[in-house]
Amino acid sequence: MTEQTRYVIMKKRLEATLKKIDFLETELDWQSDVLLDQHGEFDDFYRSWCEENKVAVPEPPPQRKPPETESEEPIEVDIPEETILGQEHFKVTYKQLAKITHPDKNDGDDEDFKILNDAWLHAKWSKIIYLANKHDIAIHNVKEIDKLLRQEAKDIEGLIDKNANMFSWKFWECGDDEKCKERLVKHFLKTMNKIHKGE
Repeated sequence: MTEQTRYVIMKKRLEATLKKIDFLETELDWQSDVLLDQHGEFDDFYRSWCEENKVAVPEPPPQRKPPETESEEPIEVDIPEETILGQEHFKVTYKQLAKITHPDKNDGDDEDFKILNDAWLHAKWSKIIYLANKHDIAIHNVKEIDKLLRQEAKDIEGLIDKNANMFSWKFWECGDDEKCKERLVKHFLKTMNKIHKGE
């Protein structure tokens, strides 16, 4: 297999991973919209259920206080090792994009420049690929970059799974099934009780 053939295969794999990320981000956005609506619905339902069944509405768990800092010095933020590794692989592409999109340049694009810097800081590598394709910039280290993108897809799947375990999401899944909603409220009350007991 020639080097050119390997590159073409990896490029196709990269495109497939990008499509997967795009799909997962769409699903995550939709899930977030559902949750935004269902948080209030679930809250109303469980409070009404508690009132009807003469059950005390549990107090929210105590908020953890952030540690107090005496100094006025800026707080140093630790950048995860994976992000630093990703930045190393994207260094050439990032510099080329920054040069093109910088708002101070004649044809700079303020919006793309913001997207680029957010992607660079928060390891959203798919956004950098999107910008590179948009501005016709070649992608280097395709094999390594595909690994980073597959990790990005895995991270989004983790967020989707986390959301799917929320009470508001499970409430939405109950639909019109009142027995399902009642079981969920009882489970929620048990969970809140355990939290208050520190279990």
